[in-house]
Amino acid sequence: MARAERCRYALLIDGSPSCGSLNIYDGRFSGGRHAGRGVTAALLSAHGVEVFAPVDIDRLAARLSLD
Repeated sequence: MARAERCRYALLIDGSPSCGSLNIYDGRFSGGRHAGRGVTAALLSAHGVEVFAPVDIDRLAARLSLD
């Protein structure tokens, strides 16, 4: 769907095993996280979609202003 819609940017919530772009939950149900990308974030990145976390919203806004 991202390709069909020519998506160039994605704002995804960090922590999720799917959407995490900076860190993901460690899977131990203790609230721990470790650095890494979730499955969806990695797949989008692999196909040229720039993935941003909420802490990077200013960087995303700057990218959008260049378009």
